[in-house]
Order: sequence, then C-alpha cells, then structure tokens
Amino acid sequence: MTKKSKKLTSKNESQLRKDLKKEFLHFCQTTTIRGVTRVVTARNKTLQILWIASVILFFGGLFVCMFILTRQYLEYNVIHPPQVLRDTPSPFPSLTLCNLRPLSSEANSILNKYNLKSPRQFAIDVNNFAAKAYYFSNDIHSYQQVTSAVSMGGYLESLPQIVVPKLGHNLSHTVIHCMVIHAEGSKRVMNECIQVGRWRRFVHAQYLNCYTYDIHEIYRNHVRTIELFVYLDESMNITSCSDCFSSEIKSQLSGAVVTVHNAETYPDINQEGINIQPGSLTEIKVKTIKHTQKTPPYGRCSPDTPTKIHLYGSEVYAYSEHACRMSTIQNTSSSSFYITQFVICHPYTFAYNALDT
Repeated sequence: MTKKSKKLTSKNESQLRKDLKKEFLHFCQTTTIRGVTRVVTARNKTLQILWIASVILFFGGLFVCMFILTRQYLEYNVIHPPQVLRDTPSPFPSLTLCNLRPLSSEANSILNKYNLKSPRQFAIDVNNFAAKAYYFSNDIHSYQQVTSAVSMGGYLESLPQIVVPKLGHNLSHTVIHCMVIHAEGSKRVMNECIQVGRWRRFVHAQYLNCYTYDIHEIYRNHVRTIELFVYLDESMNITSCSDCFSSEIKSQLSGAVVTVHNAETYPDINQEGINIQPGSLTEIKVKTIKHTQKTPPYGRCSPDTPTKIHLYGSEVYAYSEHACRMSTIQNTSSSSFYITQFVICHPYTFAYNALDT
C-alpha cells in the first residue's frame, strides 16, 4: 500500500470518528434518558463528573434490579396465568345455603316460651330508648350509634346464645332432597348427599342458620352434579314480616341465598351469594380455575400462614383471607377486654387439606 493510500485511509477513519462523535453528542443532547443531557450541558468539569457518576450509579442499580428479578423469575414458579380446567378431574367446590327469612315458623313460640322479645319489638324498644335518651337531647351522634344496632345481627346478640340456633331453620326441614352424581370409572353413580359428604351449620349475622355442604376428599375429584330440593318455610301471610328491618333491604326478601366456594373454606355470603326466588328451578354451573404457585421454601408464600383455621367454636375451615378476618373479628368481639394484637391475614386460599370431620 502506498503512502498516499495510507494517508487517505487515515483521513477517512478520522472523518468517520468525527461524524460518530458528532452523532453521539447530538443523541446525548436530545435523548430522554435521565441525566444524560445534563452530562453534555454541564457548565464545568466538576458538574460533568458528578452527572456522569450519577448516571453510572443509576444504570448500575437498574441492571442489578433486572438481574434480581430475572433470577427470581427463573427460580420461583410464581408467574402463571390461571388455568381453566376442562374435561379433567378437578375438586368439586363446597355449597352454602341460607334462608333469606332467618326465623322459622316456630320461632315465635320459642320466643314466647323463653319470654323474649320479637325482632319487631326489639327494634321499637331500641328506637324509643334512643329517642328519649339522645334524640330529644339533640345528641344526634349517640342516637345514630345506638340505632345502628337495630338489625338482625344486633337482635341476635341481645339473645341468650342457647336460644339463637333454635330460632333458625333446621337442616332436616330445609333440605328435603339432596343427591350427588359422581363418576366411578366410565359409569355415573347417584348417591344421597350424606353418603359422600357432610353438612355443617354456622350462624350468620343476617340469615341466622346457614348450612355448608362439603364433599369428602375421596369423592371430590369425581363429583359432577349436586341436586337440591329446598323447603323455605314461607309464611302464607306475606304481609306479616316480624324479622324485617328497614336498614337491611335483603331482610324484606323471600327465597334463599346460595354460595359456591372453594372446598372447606368459610363462605363470603354477602359478596358471593346468589339469591334464588321461591318456587323456581335454578341451575348453577361451576367453572374450576386452577392457580399454581410453589410453596415455601421455593415460593413467596409466607411459611407462617396456617393451612386451617377454627371458627365459631370447634368448626375447622381451610384457610382463606376472609376466614382469617372473620376469626379476628370473632376473637376481638368475644374478649372481655381489649388486647393489642398484630394480625396478618394473608391473601391466599389454600387447597383442601385433610381435616377432622
């Protein structure tokens, strides 16, 4: 290669470097990346060095965070979309049934036997007391606090606990027919509900006696259909409503409320309940959604989260966030003095675990 050609090549390379430097400088002046434009437009060398250091630290921290997130993603099985299970064995959910009319037809005779007030008389007496003690004294705030107890929950709390369950509907009078269809190999078998599952009762603040049907674990993946015929014990006189409250719209309705929820968990009836009209045939179809996530120490679930929780005495439910909150309220309200306690209700619903029946 001649000296002339070497000189020409060197000149071209120098011009290329100048062009690249010019374009890079133009990019730094117009970019939206934080801090880069400050490096170029800094007034002196000291500020320029400070901005360069801050940009390097910023991008260094960014890449460290990206590295940690990528490592967690590859190590833990925590990012999985829900899977809708179709034509595959999946655990059949539990079913909870409540009567919208909390008091049975025998409730009035039971109240008279124990010389107790009816819900209507309870509401009248509380309103009269609040009016005389607070309203006529212009203490509106105290009046509103006292009258807020005029509800089915407030009425039930005023009664002896031994009487409360007797006022509601019995399971034997409510469910007059219950059949379960489950698969055994290629054939379908129909059994009575009591043969493949169990009923359990709990007291709801608005609906009183509610009944949850849980299928035994060995049948849960094979059950296809539950058929229920329910007797609602409706009064013939539809204008008589001794257990209605103006503050609770649902207390003025008739029918039943049904909740379908995860197996062995405590139902959130107020949010997830389905109202069913009396004299109607209602078909409820269930879609099972599977959420997958590794358990400790491989996943992000807390190792302190229990798998089961006790509610209302000795009843055992699979852990859920709603059941945890209900248990916290129950324990707090049942205490005779205030206890400062730090409670964490984890937003996880665990799958069924073998529980004592």
